Amino acid sequence: MPCFRRILPALDILWFVDDPGLAAAYARAQNNYMNYYASQQPGRLMWAGVIPLQDPKEAIKELHRSRELGSKALNVKATPIPGKEWWDPYFDPIFKELQDLKMPIIFHDTKTGSMGHDRFAENFFFSHMVGRTIETMVCLMVYICGGVLEKFPDLKIICLETGASQMPWWISRMDEHWQKLPHLVPWLKRRPTDISNQSVYVGCEPFEDGLFEWAVEYLGGDRLVLATDSPHWDSSQPGRVTGPISASTKISQENKRKVLGENAIELLGLGL
Repeated sequence: MPCFRRILPALDILWFVDDPGLAAAYARAQNNYMNYYASQQPGRLMWAGVIPLQDPKEAIKELHRSRELGSKALNVKATPIPGKEWWDPYFDPIFKELQDLKMPIIFHDTKTGSMGHDRFAENFFFSHMVGRTIETMVCLMVYICGGVLEKFPDLKIICLETGASQMPWWISRMDEHWQKLPHLVPWLKRRPTDISNQSVYVGCEPFEDGLFEWAVEYLGGDRLVLATDSPHWDSSQPGRVTGPISASTKISQENKRKVLGENAIELLGLGL
């Protein structure tokens, strides 16, 4: 399997800038730096770009520029910019452009967000626990049940640093609500599981030893990608993620290949 690494830029500053011009300048600077950094190991470092969501026209312009520089995906926080929700038509031109470009969206939230920073700003233990997981789960619910992936069925999203093991329960809960409360989401024509199976990918995390097999069984080997969170404090050691998958007797060799690299190669259009 070819070895490569996906790198993501910082987002917190960009997300809370009120001035659209400043946000656009920050996005350009981030993408320029990511391009420079990845160029030090061509073919080994793949990066995701950022855009100034404060101005949709500038966002689309920067999306194309980052694509020309070499970005393979768009990196956003699971928490939308202040005053907006992801199902807002405000974002539709951006989603359409991403779908047309076949560029996936990577959700990689931080501790900042209403359930993380706003409630637990005084203690990183709690803000990190919530911001890295629950915020992304809420975001996934909005994209699936809020109609974003119904309007843009070919859009691909990747949830990272959330974990895969809680996703079967969460998507099953969406199915239950759709079956019992369909009148509250009349725009939702498909079962959430079916939408997820077409559009959603989830990163396996190092803390999920013993739970990989369940996630693979429920979500399917073609819906999972490998994640390590390197070089952060909670990143895995070599083999910490790959070891349990490689050693499993319950995961097929085909699914092992998909999770350990083939899914990411296809999803990011790497052509390796």
